[in-house]
Amino acid sequence: MQAPEPAKRSPWALRLAISGGVMLLLGAILMQSQASTISEAMDPREQHHGAYTGEGTYRTDALSDTCYRFYQEEEDATLAVQLYRVEGDTMVGEALEQKKFGVFLHIFYPELARSIASYLGKLPVKIDIYISTTENAVHELSSIFSKLDNSKHIQVKSFANIGRDVAPFIVGFGEEIPKYDFILKLHSKKSPHSNALSGWFEHCLDNLIGSTDVFFTNMLELMNDDTGIIYPVENYALSLGIKHDSCWGHEDGNYDKAKPLLETLNLKHIDRDSEFLFPTGTMFWCKSKILQPILDWDLKFDDFDNEGGQIDGTLAHSIERLIGLSCTEKFSKKIITSYCGYAHSKPVSYTHLRAHETKANLV
Repeated sequence: MQAPEPAKRSPWALRLAISGGVMLLLGAILMQSQASTISEAMDPREQHHGAYTGEGTYRTDALSDTCYRFYQEEEDATLAVQLYRVEGDTMVGEALEQKKFGVFLHIFYPELARSIASYLGKLPVKIDIYISTTENAVHELSSIFSKLDNSKHIQVKSFANIGRDVAPFIVGFGEEIPKYDFILKLHSKKSPHSNALSGWFEHCLDNLIGSTDVFFTNMLELMNDDTGIIYPVENYALSLGIKHDSCWGHEDGNYDKAKPLLETLNLKHIDRDSEFLFPTGTMFWCKSKILQPILDWDLKFDDFDNEGGQIDGTLAHSIERLIGLSCTEKFSKKIITSYCGYAHSKPVSYTHLRAHETKANLV
């Protein structure tokens, strides 16, 4: 009986072992040749570069637990640097304690009131709240907002349905606005005329007061002397509309009705085709003085258009733009857009077609 031949061993195990060894050797050679480049890239001294000129306080990007080095040009004055890590309410906490916050709400849709109250209740500062609404909703809204622990004063008034959210703000509560350092302007937004604006209301709340971090990030920016307004970055549909129709909108009425104040403010260089920034949708944070020229216009409810479902061309739409022009042209302050993503709003493309600065909030 013949003995069976021994099974042949597969050569692939040896081949794979040899190939692996070669790859490891090549990788080690490559790493060694690039060691200086990798070391430089990972060196904290080569990261977080920033150039600062003059005196003052400057914000850097997010800092990690590592080392930092400061350099001074030879001819500069003596450099004195203090580096602070700021987290949570320590960002601006002490400074904000000295500020007065006025929150102005126009609530035409009472069913959205609890959502607004939920956002406001999380603000880590004391606020005074002024609410314009319809006569039938006064009691309900008073009950909802009186439960907020951070509200020192609540006033709910009913006004005729004229001038959308703008007339009650400028005319109805105009005497209250100058009492505050910082103004938060919101309204119960619905846009039945456009599916593209679905989720816009929640988007605005998220980006203005969506969390404690969002709030403090916005406040840190608003406390800069050169910032006047912070508003939520427009979604794609709004940006595209502004790009297509011009900043004054697709009707001449917005510009025509703004002319008297433009002339009063000596802004005659602003014409129908001018490009400028404004808080789209009239939901924003601002310094109260930014609104003073519009308050000085001494408008009455009768000056505003009767409600007819208009989507453009009214005095309210004109004032929406004039608020932005007051900030940038009258007071030479920046308008900053805030974007933190979204917590509840409908995910849409936020490709922004207008060239201006966007502040990214940390959430």
